[in-house]
Amino acid sequence: MTYFFERYGKWAVLVARLLPFMSFDIVSYAAGLTGMGFWEFLWATGLGQLPATLIYSYVGDMLAGSARNFVFGLLLLFALSALVFMGRRIWNDRQTVA
Repeated sequence: MTYFFERYGKWAVLVARLLPFMSFDIVSYAAGLTGMGFWEFLWATGLGQLPATLIYSYVGDMLAGSARNFVFGLLLLFALSALVFMGRRIWNDRQTVA
């Protein structure tokens, strides 16, 4: 992947930032391993993230009333499920160590 970034540099970062399924961290690490300058990276990242930012803001603004409550409920359910899962895992790990 670093060869790709070395060859195409800022354009690779720009395209990678436009793809919603591409890991933000992997792109940043790969760009950091190349000789890409800070301003090129900043330019490509800012421009590449702009469409997603506008879309997320628009969709978030559309959530009103019952839709907002539904999304909040789902997020709360997810957070509680993750908390229970982590607590159970910590409990099991402590039981196996003791």
